[in-house]
Amino acid sequence: MRDYLLLAIIFSSLPICFLKPYVGIYIWYWIALMNPHRLTWGIAYSFPIALCVGVATLLGSVFVMGRNKLPKEREMLILFLLCMLFTLNNLFALFPLLAWKKWEQVIKIMLMTFLTAWLIDDKKKLRYLLFVITLSVGFFSIKAIPWAIATGGRYMLRGPDRSFLATNNSIGMALNMVMPLMLFLARNEANKKIRLFYYGMFCCSIVGVILTYSRGALVGLSAVTLMLFLRSKKKYLAPVGLVLAILFLTSYVPQKWFDRMETIPNYQQDGSAMSRLATWGFAWNLALEHPLTGGGFEAFRANPTDFDAHSIYFGMLAEQGFIAFGLFGALIISSYISLSAIKKKARRIESCRWYADCASMLQVSIVAYLVNGITLNHQYFDLFYVLIALVIILKALVKREIVVVREIAGQSQLRGVSNKQPPSRVILRKLRT
Repeated sequence: MRDYLLLAIIFSSLPICFLKPYVGIYIWYWIALMNPHRLTWGIAYSFPIALCVGVATLLGSVFVMGRNKLPKEREMLILFLLCMLFTLNNLFALFPLLAWKKWEQVIKIMLMTFLTAWLIDDKKKLRYLLFVITLSVGFFSIKAIPWAIATGGRYMLRGPDRSFLATNNSIGMALNMVMPLMLFLARNEANKKIRLFYYGMFCCSIVGVILTYSRGALVGLSAVTLMLFLRSKKKYLAPVGLVLAILFLTSYVPQKWFDRMETIPNYQQDGSAMSRLATWGFAWNLALEHPLTGGGFEAFRANPTDFDAHSIYFGMLAEQGFIAFGLFGALIISSYISLSAIKKKARRIESCRWYADCASMLQVSIVAYLVNGITLNHQYFDLFYVLIALVIILKALVKREIVVVREIAGQSQLRGVSNKQPPSRVILRKLRT
């Protein structure tokens, strides 16, 4: 029954994705992040629902080419260059058949990133996209609470099989990345019930990270918590949250969780940690052998001991070479700098403060990705690339709104009259036209 219900939802949404392709973006990320088809057991499990939605959205996008302008931002250029390098490097891949299969998956993610930055062109659409992203990942933390109570927290929280969130480390990373966005949505929600829902999902996500038993996710949670504390105006809430977290850990988390976390400072005695160090050594040597092109996608198949890079940094370096690694770093640095510039500009204008707060939380999400990514092979993670799309969207919207504000201010000065309507409403009406 669950399979047929999901397929009915997908097939009935395809005409909407075609007629309103921005809706297709929402459905695509719902599928990509939550993987609802992997929560079934029948025909829907392996059905290419993402492909169906992607094709409908892409075809529909053709008809909005004249209305939507592609944002000409620095991050768009870097993403395009990365796509070109991924394709060029794959011509020299160590394992061509496996590499091209992986290339197809990565290019789909990149294509949807471009479409997202292009089709989400106003604040309302952006807000809905943030809701889809946070709920798609946060669903697993909400679901985990009754499961943890029933099992006493004895088992690791994992995501759906055959997805980016399949492992405990992966879902821990994803939860850390979306928690700042949950907090942002809660702070800027007028409806009290919805606001409480966001705060509840945020708290559930903290518990969810703990239940992953992931040491990397715990370090990432520490980084996210510290950044949120430093950026919070109500810093007195942090000690309260810390006390509640300690009470939860001491009351509900079993001893084996503490035993696992105690291996973090004593990594020399942990076989998993030492194996990762050896894998990073292999990645460095592979990059030195192929400095320009790397070994291509799936290059770690050449490592006889471990096929996983266990790091976004060493993974990108070994598979794509030093040039692509430099572009990957440039994309991250450029996005963080752009968010800082958005905060600086947007806070000066009352109607833009929403964007400033969003930019601040996106910076925390990027830091969560960077910290968790030290020990996780997710350099092609679609959640990271949708964050980049959000950066591009924010830049474009803030620039457009600043232009409108200046235009209205200039017109008011020329006419010598003051507008009786609130500036935010005037700006909103101008943006709609």
